[in-house]
Amino acid sequence: MRYILLLLVLVSIPVMAQDLPTNSLDDIYTPLKGSVLDGSGKAKSSSSGSSSRTASTNTAKNMIGFNPSLLFRGIACFSYDRVLNDHFVVGAAIGFSFRGDLIALLTQKIRESSDYSPYSHPAVFQHQFSYTTSGINPFLQLQGKFFLDADPYEGNYLALNYRLFSNNMIYGGEFNQTFDGISPQYKMTVNSISFLYGSQWESSSGNVIHDLYIGLGYKTNSFPIYPIKKAKNSSSEPDSIDDVESFSTSSSGRGSFSNFMFLFGYSFSFSF
Repeated sequence: MRYILLLLVLVSIPVMAQDLPTNSLDDIYTPLKGSVLDGSGKAKSSSSGSSSRTASTNTAKNMIGFNPSLLFRGIACFSYDRVLNDHFVVGAAIGFSFRGDLIALLTQKIRESSDYSPYSHPAVFQHQFSYTTSGINPFLQLQGKFFLDADPYEGNYLALNYRLFSNNMIYGGEFNQTFDGISPQYKMTVNSISFLYGSQWESSSGNVIHDLYIGLGYKTNSFPIYPIKKAKNSSSEPDSIDDVESFSTSSSGRGSFSNFMFLFGYSFSFSF
C-alpha cells in the first residue's frame, strides 16, 4: 500500500507543474498598456479621437528655466512658470541685455542692401548708423501659455509673450552726423509682443522639461533723436561736411520705429 501511494504522488507532480490552459477571451479583453483602462497609465486622445503622446504623471506646479537661444539676441535671463491647471501656465523672466540683437542686426544688414533709403526717417537713420556699447540693462518678460493637450508637461501650446528691455547705443557714423562732431551715447528702449506656438516634453527622468517654439512678433524701438546731418540731395550720402542740412528734430525729441520679427528658440526648465 505504501508503494502505491508513493507512485501516485510521483505521477501527480508533473501534472500540477503544468500551466493552466489559457482562454483566448483573456487576450481580447485585456486592456492595452497605457490605455484609459490600464491601471499603470493613461493615454491622451486628440480632438479627432486618435491616440497621441502619453500623458505626463508630473504633479509639480512650478518650473525654473533658462533660454539659451536668447543669448543670440543679447539677452541672458532666468524664468519662473506656475502651472495653474491642465491648460494654463503663466510665467515671468528677469535678466539683463548685454549687447545688440545679432538676429536683428542681420535683418538690418539685409534691409540696408535693398532699395530702402535710411534717410526717409530720422529715427531709422540714427539707428542704422549706431551700434551697441558695453554695459547691461534690465530685461523683463511676461508670458501666458494655453496647452491644447491639457497637459503642461507633455503637450503643445499657444502663448502670448511680452518683452521689455533697453540697449546702450552710440551714434556716430562715417560722416560724424552730429552737429558738434561727437558720437553721443543714448539708450534705446524695446517693447515687443509676440504670439508663439510651441511644444513641451519631459526628459526620461521627468525632472527636466524641454520647450521648442516658433512665432511672430511686433517690436517697437524708441530713443532720443540727436540733431544729425543729412545730404541736401536725400538720394545720396553727403560728399563733404558743407553738403549737408539738418533734420528739424531737436536733441530733446524722441523717435521710434516698429517692425515685425520672426521668433524661434529652445529653453529648458526644472520642475518642483
